[in-house]
Amino acid sequence: MSAMKGICPKCGTRYCGWALTNPRERICKQCGSGLEIYRDGLWLGTAYSPFNAPQYKVKSSDFRDLIIYAR
Repeated sequence: MSAMKGICPKCGTRYCGWALTNPRERICKQCGSGLEIYRDGLWLGTAYSPFNAPQYKVKSSDFRDLIIYAR
C-alpha cells in the first residue's frame, strides 16, 4: 500500500504522506480548500474544508420558534 496523495482542486498544490490520514491535514495550506485524496491511484473523495462549506442562513422565524420551545 502506498502513501496517500492530495491535490488541491483550486490551486493545484500537491501533498503526499501518511499525514493525510488525519482529517485536519486534508486542507490546502495555500488556499484553504479541501484536497482531493488518492491512494494507490484510486480517488477516495474530496476532503471537507470549512472554507468550502455551503452558506447556511437561518430564518429569524425559525430562531424565534426555538427560543419559545426552549422556555
